[in-house]
Amino acid sequence: METMKTHTAFRLCAAALAAGAISLIVGCEAESAADATITVSPVHAEVTESNPSVTIKASGGWDYIWSLNNSAAGYLDKYTGSTVTYTAVQFNSTNAVEQIVSVSGMGGSTNAAAASAKVTIVQK
Repeated sequence: METMKTHTAFRLCAAALAAGAISLIVGCEAESAADATITVSPVHAEVTESNPSVTIKASGGWDYIWSLNNSAAGYLDKYTGSTVTYTAVQFNSTNAVEQIVSVSGMGGSTNAAAASAKVTIVQK
């Protein structure tokens, strides 16, 4: 009789734990990528030899990671965080150098969903 009570109590406890785990999983649903938006400012910039830097700010997300499409043309002061400064080192007065600065991270209002944005910088 005591063994039957122990088994019944064990089953009830296991069922309660399983129900709690399912509630947690269902409650932690991720947003879709369409809901996640990271915005950058400015989206377009022009730098020159006399003014070679531009500060770029990301918003709408977190855990930002920045990258460049042409590291020979310039560099970022850091590669994480919501604000970075791009400094150009390569200029061409006849043919402008185009640099794409990309940022990716987690976006959305409540849950994690990947998002990204790009900034175009023209170097004259």
